[in-house]
Amino acid sequence: MLNTSIVKYEPSQPLTDPTVLTRLSPEVYYQIGCAFPDPALNEEQRVTRAMGRCGETASYAMTAKNRADLIRCCYESWVDVITGIVSVDLPVVRSLGYVALIPYSGILTLMLQYQGLGELILRGNTVSSLQSYLVYRGDEFTPIYGSNPKVIHIPDTTSKHHIEDLTHAYTIAHHLHGPIQIETMNRDELETARKASKTPNGPAWKYYPSEMYRKAPTRRIAKRIKKQVGGVAQIALARGLTLEDSQFDHSRLDRYKELIDKRTEDETTDAREATRRRPEAIETVQRPDGWVEASTQTVKTLWAEIKKLRKDCGSSLTDTEWSEQVLYSMNSTGEITTSANLNARADFIRAWDMIVNEKRFTWDTGELIPDDI
Repeated sequence: MLNTSIVKYEPSQPLTDPTVLTRLSPEVYYQIGCAFPDPALNEEQRVTRAMGRCGETASYAMTAKNRADLIRCCYESWVDVITGIVSVDLPVVRSLGYVALIPYSGILTLMLQYQGLGELILRGNTVSSLQSYLVYRGDEFTPIYGSNPKVIHIPDTTSKHHIEDLTHAYTIAHHLHGPIQIETMNRDELETARKASKTPNGPAWKYYPSEMYRKAPTRRIAKRIKKQVGGVAQIALARGLTLEDSQFDHSRLDRYKELIDKRTEDETTDAREATRRRPEAIETVQRPDGWVEASTQTVKTLWAEIKKLRKDCGSSLTDTEWSEQVLYSMNSTGEITTSANLNARADFIRAWDMIVNEKRFTWDTGELIPDDI
């Protein structure tokens, strides 16, 4: 059954379930919707469009390979990222490649990919097309500037390209009126841009280096090309460049770190208080034959048990994929507090009992077996 209840979250808490983004309060949607660059939108339109962007973001997270890392990110960083996406009015559709959501130490960060930055440039109607390329060792590459600029770039198709062999990145803007514009950056300039960012060794540079290197000259050229004065497209591009500049601002990361440290401190305090309280009585529970008490087990033995139980199920799902599906289902129904991990002992015990003792899930698909079967 679809849960449509309005949810409220503490800023420091992990999101845990992406679908809550579709059940925020109208006030939160309006707050997000106020970031849309079109001043002609009324309140109802802003709320409706904000709900749409939140729905796209939830779908992005639900289908992401790194979903477990995404849902560990704190709620405030999710709202900030969605507000940033809304401020440039770009769709959150993975196949378009306009934006990427990058988790970093419990914080969700927004990366405008070079396609997204290019889209904002093209909306200004002063550039007809935009091209961005990488140059590797062995390529023939000659940029020519002056009154008739052009680029001679003949890639070496006989060699396999590695990011370590990158020598240049460049972007060409084809103006509707006038000559093309070229922006070239050599490897030293590209490394300077990487090291200046707030996460030079973070997931964006680690997993998407070619995207980040392509974007560096595109970001430069976006600041120099001829632009329209005023209008929604110009507002969106200006905000996009501001978002890009914020990648070099460490103050926001400090704010998130404060929130996460406070959450960790509160959780530690709660755990200490719990150990001080003694139960008034211990209830004896009769267990079925073959029941294995979770109190004597660990997460490692749970994964080993899952592997053994699924050995001959003939499923296309790996044990990891099956486990993620099961934990997400348990979290969605309130059996456990988070699907990201089983660090909480109560979550681990419930997961062990439902998977190993009660065998509540099908071994091939990970679907919950109804109580009446």
